[in-house]
Amino acid sequence: MKPKTGWQVLNYERLIKLGVVKDFFNENTEWISNYQLTFGGTVVDKECRTVVPGLFAAGTSCAIEPGVYMGGWNLCKTAVTGHIAGESAGKFAKSGRPFHIEELKVKSLNSELFAPFGTDGINPKEALRLIHTTVSPYEVCLLKNEMSLKKALAEIENIKSEMLPRLAAGDPHYLMKLIEVRNIILTSELLLRASIMRTESRAGHYREDYPERDDKNWLKWIIISRENGELSLRTESVPFDKYRYRTTRYYIDNFQFSK
Repeated sequence: MKPKTGWQVLNYERLIKLGVVKDFFNENTEWISNYQLTFGGTVVDKECRTVVPGLFAAGTSCAIEPGVYMGGWNLCKTAVTGHIAGESAGKFAKSGRPFHIEELKVKSLNSELFAPFGTDGINPKEALRLIHTTVSPYEVCLLKNEMSLKKALAEIENIKSEMLPRLAAGDPHYLMKLIEVRNIILTSELLLRASIMRTESRAGHYREDYPERDDKNWLKWIIISRENGELSLRTESVPFDKYRYRTTRYYIDNFQFSK
């Protein structure tokens, strides 16, 4: 389906004009996926504190990501939030607040972490290759729809239940890769579930079955947490009452032109 709104239309028409493609969706076109940043992350307050005492987050690891461009913007944000988080962590350490370490839990987590080390099983590369073939198709990461997203989610859930427990690491390098793959599986599941839940198109999120932006119902953040071992999704309205200047224009508006 040809995109109808937003930056996808500009890209599509530009490719046609340049002669790169004649029929974008009915001929083979060479392309590669290029994931360089994500949106969202760990929720923190103004002091970069998380809900876990003594744990702070900065840069692209903390929510909510308001920017869309890499480079100078993220460098600025990283420097500022890094400074704030560092000061907050220093104050926390200086306060002398008692901090109890549950040694048995630490040992349990340590055993779990190194359990795949030195064992025979599936190389993490195999799982990573399968994840890429699941989430990289254009109908999953670019022009999304409910059917393609649910199909990809089912594949990721199968990788998590059937393949992840059988991953093995023969050396420290592959143990690191295994942990990365475990996190990539989780991140892929979070992105897919949130994409299914958001029944509208906004910024880089484009749903073929919901091609219009819906500020009435979806001017919200999607908050994901884990409850009783299961992922739980809910929405939270953007707290404009806390903003000194009310937003009147959104990123996607840059790509809305009169016809």
